[in-house]
Amino acid sequence: MLKEKIKNLTLIFLTISVFLCIINFRNDIASIVSKKENLEEISLLIDAGHGGQDGGAVSSNGVAEADINLGISQKTQLIASFIGIPSKLTRTDENSLNFSSENTLKENKNSDLKARVALAKEYRSADFVSIHLNKFSDRRYFGAQVFHKNDSSSVLLAQEIQKSLYIIDENNTREAKSVPNANYIMENIPNTGVIVECGFLSNEREEQLLQNADYHVKLAMSIVGGYTGYKYNR
Repeated sequence: MLKEKIKNLTLIFLTISVFLCIINFRNDIASIVSKKENLEEISLLIDAGHGGQDGGAVSSNGVAEADINLGISQKTQLIASFIGIPSKLTRTDENSLNFSSENTLKENKNSDLKARVALAKEYRSADFVSIHLNKFSDRRYFGAQVFHKNDSSSVLLAQEIQKSLYIIDENNTREAKSVPNANYIMENIPNTGVIVECGFLSNEREEQLLQNADYHVKLAMSIVGGYTGYKYNR
């Protein structure tokens, strides 16, 4: 019981500390991020899923996945940079990659996916972490879950991030699993790669949490914490 209280207090303290750093020093941190991208080899490539015309999953209340993915991804990069992990975002704003007004929705979607794969190949030594949200017809389902490519490094990375995600939700019993079905990006990138589904937009409680910037910080801290565990144990 005492150990659990200490763990919770530590998480709260770290969350508040990092959040205040992001708010008060976001311009300085952004400058640090830019310098690290230019001067150091990128070790973590953070992929904010969807964007532009492709909003991703949408809740029954009209809350779209894409902007939330971006918010979590940006905070993940800031925290990673803050502790010295050179990182890069695949997209830095609400737009998709390689968008053309002359293309159809399907053509832009395909162009976006190919651009993400091209970035992964450019930074092939970086670990690829893609941020997404889940949705299901049954509103009871909840919990962040990590999916991985079928190689040992990806499995280990997924397991470490999954363990770290348990800290912010003790009721989450989901386990890291292989990427289901066909996934164009995961099938075509050479990197260690995982998809972090940060929660269910179809679940009322998680839909509310996922719209909260403080919760984005907690998710980002869990992702970075899992990543550091992976780097230590690899």
